[in-house]
Amino acid sequence: MYNGSITIKFNEKGEIVSLANARGTEFCSARRLPLVTIQTIKDRNRYLWNSSEADCKAENCDGGISFTFTGGGFTVKAEVAFKEDGAEFRLKLKNENNSAIEWINYPGVLLENKMADRGGDFKTLTCLQEGQELSDLTGRIHRIADYPNKGWDGTYPGPMAMQFLAYYNGKEGLYMGAHDTEHNYKYFDAYLLYGDVCLETELFPGVTDNSSYEYGYPVALKFFYGNWADAAEIYRDFAEKSGLISLPPLKESKVVPEWVRESPVVVIYPVRGDEDIGSMQPNMYYPYTNALPYIEKIAKELDSRLLVLLCHWEGSAPWAPPYVWPPYGDKENFLEYVKKLHEAGQLVGVYCSGTAWTEESIVDPSYNTRELFEREHMAEIMACGPDQQLKRAFICNGNIRWGYDMCISQEKAKKIVLDEISKLIGEGDLDYIQYYDQNLGGNPSICYSESHGHPSTPGRWIYEEAKALFERSNELIKSAGKEGKVSIGCESAAAEGYVEYMPFNDARNYSGFGTAVPVPVYNYVFHQYVNNYMGNCNTSYFFLDVAENPDFLFYRTAYLFSGGDILTVVLKQDGKYLWDWSSPWCLPDVPEDYGEFVKNLNDWRKNALKDALVYGRMLKPYETACGEYSFIKRDGTARTFPSIRTSRWLTESGEDVTVAVNYSKAAQKFSLMTGDGKKAVLIYDARGFSSREANAVSGGINIEIPARSAMKIIIKNKENER
Repeated sequence: MYNGSITIKFNEKGEIVSLANARGTEFCSARRLPLVTIQTIKDRNRYLWNSSEADCKAENCDGGISFTFTGGGFTVKAEVAFKEDGAEFRLKLKNENNSAIEWINYPGVLLENKMADRGGDFKTLTCLQEGQELSDLTGRIHRIADYPNKGWDGTYPGPMAMQFLAYYNGKEGLYMGAHDTEHNYKYFDAYLLYGDVCLETELFPGVTDNSSYEYGYPVALKFFYGNWADAAEIYRDFAEKSGLISLPPLKESKVVPEWVRESPVVVIYPVRGDEDIGSMQPNMYYPYTNALPYIEKIAKELDSRLLVLLCHWEGSAPWAPPYVWPPYGDKENFLEYVKKLHEAGQLVGVYCSGTAWTEESIVDPSYNTRELFEREHMAEIMACGPDQQLKRAFICNGNIRWGYDMCISQEKAKKIVLDEISKLIGEGDLDYIQYYDQNLGGNPSICYSESHGHPSTPGRWIYEEAKALFERSNELIKSAGKEGKVSIGCESAAAEGYVEYMPFNDARNYSGFGTAVPVPVYNYVFHQYVNNYMGNCNTSYFFLDVAENPDFLFYRTAYLFSGGDILTVVLKQDGKYLWDWSSPWCLPDVPEDYGEFVKNLNDWRKNALKDALVYGRMLKPYETACGEYSFIKRDGTARTFPSIRTSRWLTESGEDVTVAVNYSKAAQKFSLMTGDGKKAVLIYDARGFSSREANAVSGGINIEIPARSAMKIIIKNKENER
């Protein structure tokens, strides 16, 4: 069937055999997938049903086609409606085999592999870690949402913050999105299947009555012409028009803390140990007030307000949830430290570790809760698997702690969390509490319990329970009279549905540098409503000899700054900057000019680029012709990135602003490919204090930018020229 923008053909089994755009480009693989696959659980065993093995009846209907599949105890009606800009897939079913529906994969889409491993130039986009672009899926492990939680996976709402995937080569592409405003629990993935590219969206209904089910939303397939930003534009358009995004612009928001608009630099350091999971003996920053002279010095160096964010401070043990208060060691000294920082105009925050339960700390063996666990019958509130067995948690178990994941549907679990947060807001007097670290994107544990009162399979109830917990967390802020002054956050940017409760978070849009190309999809969709900070960058040391590749620190900082994130530095001993959180302190010092680089960038963010990088709406960036920067990973493979980082923004006043950053040690020339009919009206350099004009030549603007500096470029059409 063809509607002018998309061609879809099906065979007699209802499988998609052709998927082509208006240009006639075929995307579909020669191999076939079932249009519908369903996994069920019966008597605690799993079973698969697929539509290719069922009887199939097709019917043409108004503007589309429907398939009715019968067999194996299921009657499934799959409807395909053709719209002006693509196709929408809906589904309803009847289930007569007395089983629970765990997940439904629909529509089954298998695309011809035109990626790098086949000599092609196509890429896949996922919304993991705020946006990842992959040019090769070889070796990528296909996972599904399962117990126990695996952390960085395709779970939505969670590590997968938005509900779409894309496949493209910069000229043409396919978008696949769940246009769901109710935040149903899903799993998204892009992986190789039979050597071809599978885009997968699995819905977890999670209902008590499994005899029938109906999708409350369409899965949209749309062709587009461009790259990741064009796919993100499709999703943002849906999210805003449907009301999925209901937040006010950041400038008007009462949800986002007031201090976010001031762009404080986040300063991260531990009070115990000299690396992530090494010795946990007190370091030079303990007692807490020992750090005050260093913080004062950094504030002067960076000429900025600071949000000082402590690690390894918990009185339980480092990364040992759910109990954190009182702080490690001298509580009175901690409170004095917070008071002194507030008096100096600084902000104070703490890392925590979410809704897991620590039975035993590995990094601090003196901490053990086994007796409490048994005495209080805590196993009753822990998440369990389909076999109703309790297993060790996956996240951080084996290297930091041993324990389990709490099921936050249980009131006892909620109370434990809320009691801790209440102490941090009240007695702790903190400005930022990253309590839900390790609840990636806000995602709580998956649970299959038959005795907790929730459905025995995952579903939207998980979102509802998490939302209720986050609402109550924020009520504690309001009841303390600190609305607009205190924020609670999570690891990774908060997923849709959780953003209004956690509007400031530890973004992880750097984590893909080792295997993928990070792209700022999250900020493309959400930046004008919320700002996040660029996080502790804890993956760099794992894939890169950071001290042998010092420019990577500058590149990573330039990328995250240009993408709109609040700047962050990590400290080692003596108030010195560190390469990233996971780097041991014994590594050589970072280059001396790094602090000046951060200061200069934050000057831009607080002043000449505030309308863009704090309040702006991201636009598709202009292509940039420039040099390259490469580094060699520990495994010997090379990664290459552009020598100039750019981003593009629409400001409230209507300015079209491009931000350019040269992170290298030498001046760089580059061309901004604005196209014909455009002119760079003003180019601001020297942190916005001087300007010059440059005319477009052959569809682009030739610019030179000094070393370790940023630039603001305002673009206007020639007909709008002053």
